[in-house]
Amino acid sequence: MQRAVECLRQQTRPLDCIVVVNNSSPDGTGQWLASQHDLDVVTQPNVGGSGGFYTGLKHAYESGSDKIWCMDDDVYPQPQCLERLLACDDEHTGILCPVRWQDDHYMLELARFNLTSIFRRLHYRDVVTADIQSREFNYIEGMSFEGPLIDRKVVDRIGLPNKELFILFDDSDYSYRAVLAGFKVKLVSSAVMGKELFKSNADAVTAFRKTKWKVPYMLRNTVYFNKTYGRNFAVRYVRTFFSMFKFECCVAKNILFNKKYDIYDFARLFRAYRDGMAGRLGKIDY
Repeated sequence: MQRAVECLRQQTRPLDCIVVVNNSSPDGTGQWLASQHDLDVVTQPNVGGSGGFYTGLKHAYESGSDKIWCMDDDVYPQPQCLERLLACDDEHTGILCPVRWQDDHYMLELARFNLTSIFRRLHYRDVVTADIQSREFNYIEGMSFEGPLIDRKVVDRIGLPNKELFILFDDSDYSYRAVLAGFKVKLVSSAVMGKELFKSNADAVTAFRKTKWKVPYMLRNTVYFNKTYGRNFAVRYVRTFFSMFKFECCVAKNILFNKKYDIYDFARLFRAYRDGMAGRLGKIDY
């Protein structure tokens, strides 16, 4: 996070204020933040990434900000990033996103969701490297919360991110809500943001089990997104069922060949599926 904050301080278009939402991190973050006198720090319990972005956007909006730049703590915008985002702004644009660079390649953003056909994947078309290199900007529907510059008028019209998603799909949900409300979401090719690459020395099974807690969120929130925004019965019910079925098949396969999952994960994922269909969100404790 210290690197991210320092990059914000070095922007060619100086920021009016830097708000840091501390989800009660136990790694010494609070002590470092207390020593930084140019930051507006909001501390809250760990309510997931969604809760952090909800609080940050709410705080900035209520403080009167016209533009709100959101990002995780593991990204680092290049010095001209904000300036170049603002250069692509216009009255119809609600969100401006930088391109993210990690390990010598662009991280792809989603140009279009497929919410009509179960024979195509939900993430129908990505903005690929050729699109970024040949165009000033690309219109997208699915963004990441790693760098979007959100106009105040978007919050006026659609409100804040859904903090009950806790983690994953909160950014897709928010950008698609903006698109449905008539705003343009742009991926700006010249605005570049790096992303930290964290490498683990652990074996694949051990590394996966450390992050396995995210899997029920992925299933539940994927199901919720399809059920909420799907435009026909097939997407809202058939695709959601097959999402659950594929996750359960993955559990069965891995139980046979490694220890990534255990027998209780069948029930956990089925509950996640039911919660997504019913719109029961929040922190998962099963």
